[in-house]
Amino acid sequence: MNGMATRRSGFAQSFLQSAHARENRFHDFADTQRWLGDLRANCDCRIQRVPFSELEQWYFDEHSGDLRHRSGRFFSVAGLQCTPLHEPAATWKQPIILQPEVGILGILTREFDGTRYFLMQAKMEPGNVNLVQLSPTLQATFSNYSQAHKGNLPPYTQFFLDADARVINSQLQSETGTRFFQKFNRNVLLDIDDDVDVLPGFRWLTLYEIRKLMAEDDAVNMDSRSVLSNVMLPAAPSGDEGGTAFLRSATSAPDAGHATLGALRSWLDAMRSKLTIETRQIGLKDVDDWVRDDWSVHHATRNYFEIAGVRVEGAAREVAGWCQPLLKHEGLGLSGFLCTEIGGVLHFCMQAKAEPGIVGSVELAPTVSLFDYRQRAEKGIDVPYLDCFLQARAPAIVHSSIQSEEGGRFWNLRNHVLVVQLPRADAIKMRDNFAWMTLAQLHALSQGESRVNSEARTLLACLPLFD
Repeated sequence: MNGMATRRSGFAQSFLQSAHARENRFHDFADTQRWLGDLRANCDCRIQRVPFSELEQWYFDEHSGDLRHRSGRFFSVAGLQCTPLHEPAATWKQPIILQPEVGILGILTREFDGTRYFLMQAKMEPGNVNLVQLSPTLQATFSNYSQAHKGNLPPYTQFFLDADARVINSQLQSETGTRFFQKFNRNVLLDIDDDVDVLPGFRWLTLYEIRKLMAEDDAVNMDSRSVLSNVMLPAAPSGDEGGTAFLRSATSAPDAGHATLGALRSWLDAMRSKLTIETRQIGLKDVDDWVRDDWSVHHATRNYFEIAGVRVEGAAREVAGWCQPLLKHEGLGLSGFLCTEIGGVLHFCMQAKAEPGIVGSVELAPTVSLFDYRQRAEKGIDVPYLDCFLQARAPAIVHSSIQSEEGGRFWNLRNHVLVVQLPRADAIKMRDNFAWMTLAQLHALSQGESRVNSEARTLLACLPLFD
C-alpha cells in the first residue's frame, strides 16, 4: 500500500471510529441539543417579505427582465430554455438562478484523544424554516469570502485558502439542478492538529452526534450533508460492531454489489448520452407563462415556485442586514429511496435523472425526487415507483426524516427523506434509467467528477450507521 493509500485508509478508520463515538469530551449530546434550541429561541434575526420596489440593491434589467444585484456580484435570476434531445417536443422554459462562481463548503476536523471531531457551526440562513441549523465550519460563496458585501471575513476562512492545508477530501459538487444553472461548490474536509479558538456558535462534534442530529427534522443543513457525504469509510470492517444494514452496505467492497463499479459507470455514461438536455439562457421576461407583479415572479397557474423578496435584519453574520430574493416553495417535497437486500447486502434503487442545471445533464438521484410530487400524484402523472412510497407502512419504512434544502436561496424548501425496504429486488420492474447499487458504490461514484446530485448526497450523509 503506497503512502497516499495508507493515509486515506487511516482517515477512513478514524471516520468509522468517530461514527461510533457516543461520548464527546467537550459536551454531552443533550447539551448540544439544548445549545441548538437556545440559539434558535434567542435568534433576533427578522425576516420580512417586501415588494420588489423595496428590495434594496436589487433591480430588474429593463432589457432582459433578469433580477440582478447592482454590484454585479452574488447571483441573479434569469430564464432558461430546456430541450430534452430525446424528446424535443417537451421543450419548456423556467426561471433559473445564475451564480457563476465556486463557493467553499468546508469542515475542519481534528483528533482529540484518538477520536476525530468536526467543527460545526450553528448558522442562521434566511430561508431556514427554523432559522438556525448545523452548518459546515465555513459556508461561503466567492462573493462572501472575497467580501463583496463589504462585511467581515467569515470565520476560519484562512484555513481553506491555505495552500499547505492537509486536505482529506476536496470535491466539486453540484447544487440543485432544477433551480441552479451549472452551480458548483468545493466540498472540503481538512485535518488540523493545532489549537483553534472555538468561537461562539461553533462546537466540536463527533460524526455519531452529527448523524444522530440528522435523524431530527431540520437540524443539519444541506451544505453539511453535502460535505459529510464525502466521508470515507473502510471496506469490510472486522465484525459487526453494532452496525446497521446501512453500515454494512457503506463498508462493503465497491465491486461486491449486484453490478460492478465499472458497469455502473458505463451505465451512467450511457444515460448521460441518452437523456441530454440542451439549454439556452434567455431573459426572465421571455419565460412563457411566468408572471411578474409587485411582490413575486410566479407561474400563471401558481404551481412550482415563486421568486419573492425579503429583508433580513439583526443577523449574526458578516453583515447584520441585507435584502435578497428567495425561491419560495409550498408544501413538502419527497426524496425517496427504495432499497432491498441483494446477496446479503443492502442495495438502493438509484435514478439517472436529467436536470437542466447539471453539467452533462444527468446525475444519480434518489428513486423519486420531486418538490411537487403531490401535485403530480393528484393529476395522475406517471412518476416511476411513487406508489411504493405513498403506500408504504411500517416496518417497510426503514428511515424517515425531514431535511431542509439550501436556506440561503430557498424559502422553507424541505424534503421528506423516506427509505422503503422491498422484500426482494424483483418486487419492482426496473426501468432503463434506474439501477441497484450499494452505499459503498454510491460513495465511490461521488468521488472525482460530480455524478451524485444533492438529494442523493443527503442519503449518503444521514442514514444511521449504528443503532
